[in-house]
Amino acid sequence: MGYSWVVVPLGVVLIGYAIYYLIVYGSKQSISQEQLQPKLSQPQFVKLGTLEPKESWSLKDIVKEFNTTKQSIKDIGQSQAQPEKTEGLNSYFGYLVKTWKLTLCEKEIITFAFLQVASIAAGYYLWVQMLRWIPPEVWKTAEHSRHASWPDFILLAWSFVCVGVTALPWSIFSACIVAVYFLRR
Repeated sequence: MGYSWVVVPLGVVLIGYAIYYLIVYGSKQSISQEQLQPKLSQPQFVKLGTLEPKESWSLKDIVKEFNTTKQSIKDIGQSQAQPEKTEGLNSYFGYLVKTWKLTLCEKEIITFAFLQVASIAAGYYLWVQMLRWIPPEVWKTAEHSRHASWPDFILLAWSFVCVGVTALPWSIFSACIVAVYFLRR
């Protein structure tokens, strides 16, 4: 059994506290619509093949349009200059240093990262508990079977449930990390 009687309730308490903190303290700040708009430059749109409305399309027209679009997509990569290898590595490590500085400045990021790990651990614990509930006879039957059986489908469904249960809090905590960054700007 181990320390599972401590880990799961602790994870639930931490997740509950994080949600409570977000509800109580997160709603006290008012954000205008202008602050929600991203401050990014407008993307450069590439004109791919344009479909003109026609009464009917022939196979020749469709193939011609497909080839035009395919060539336009190939030209996208050739028109952009690739950075040198050292330039790319310098940029990567530069962003890595900025990320660590931000993480050390904003303690909430560390909290949400630990909560992400706790949600993954809780999902893994749930999945492993299901494996322990299956009797050894079922494993022996499945070992000698060439076709899928009901326990296989149940285990597959349980795996999807565990991933779904783990993914929701994990994605919420990921969004919280991003929110901390944008709210502290």
